[in-house]
Amino acid sequence: MDHTQFTHDNRRRPKHPFPKKATYREAFRIKPLPLNWFKGIGSAISVGIPSLIGFLIGDPALGILASVGGFTFLYVSNEPYSQRAVRLFWIALGLTASFALGALSSYNDVLMVLMFGVVGFLSTMLFKLFEIAGPGALFIVLAYAIGTSMPHEPAVLGSKVLCVLLGAIFAWIVAMTGVLVNPHRNENKAVSAVYQSLASLLSSIGMDTYAERQHQTAFLIKQAERTLSHAKLLGERNRNNDVLAKLIRLNVQAEQYFFLYSMSRKRKSMRWKISSPNHCSP
Repeated sequence: MDHTQFTHDNRRRPKHPFPKKATYREAFRIKPLPLNWFKGIGSAISVGIPSLIGFLIGDPALGILASVGGFTFLYVSNEPYSQRAVRLFWIALGLTASFALGALSSYNDVLMVLMFGVVGFLSTMLFKLFEIAGPGALFIVLAYAIGTSMPHEPAVLGSKVLCVLLGAIFAWIVAMTGVLVNPHRNENKAVSAVYQSLASLLSSIGMDTYAERQHQTAFLIKQAERTLSHAKLLGERNRNNDVLAKLIRLNVQAEQYFFLYSMSRKRKSMRWKISSPNHCSP
């Protein structure tokens, strides 16, 4: 056997270039991001409609308070609607409770500063603990700050808190409107991303980006598995139940394809190593 053909130089291995050194230009570079029309329009509706209603009834202040609850829509992400309903419900209650605490502590500066730290700490810890996507605890703290700007009037506090809660409920309804049209839209997107990543992985064989796309495919498969596991079925013979079952089977099939392909690549790599000069007898 001619061992000269098996050298370290002619083996095809993916190269991993070192990342470029960050410069001052990176701080001023604007990175293009995909435009999310649903989130942009939904945020405008959730915040703008309550303000418009308050203006039309002759009380713009109540409309602005209701728009504070509209911040709930900003926490929409690509999760199943069943999970979105529960998560946005608790965020709506958190925004309302934070505003109420701010209004209750506005009479005392020391208490106001103390509660500011408590609200910021608890909200940040809970968002990190439950891995809630979105702007984090920013708008919870902002709702508290808006509450502290209210005059301390216990007699009208209930109506103000109710306005914030109604605004949050309206934002929750806007966020859940998609379930009437396509109840499994996010699950479809997750599984579709898996198969697109598989196609990109197969097209990158022998390229420098192969290892990166392999890790990306494995991550998307696990992410789709988590998304599908959080989706709940409504009835045993419901049409949505059948659609979700098909998506689960498609994701399992994609995982099997990825596993078999990875194993075949590993076997070829082992054969290559065995046939190399380091493993051959002299």
